[in-house]
Amino acid sequence: MLNEFQPEILILQGTTAFNQFKKHFAENLVIYNPSITKVQLLEETGPFAEMHFANGKKMLVFVTRSMSYFGKDGAKFEKFKDNLVKML
Repeated sequence: MLNEFQPEILILQGTTAFNQFKKHFAENLVIYNPSITKVQLLEETGPFAEMHFANGKKMLVFVTRSMSYFGKDGAKFEKFKDNLVKML
């Protein structure tokens, strides 16, 4: 599906999705800071990696905790939203 739609941005939600994605696409990823592995820290740093498609198009990969962690007002989500907006 990624190869078909080739999105500019992908958001992974939760540790399980993050770990499975890294494992499955390891050969295609350029990880910006491999020493950061906690999802909570990754969501604050901006995209954790980029992935290049065969045609040269690039996709930025973001990671965030499960949305249930952000509460009803989403105040804890502000840093993640700011980082996402910068990339758009």
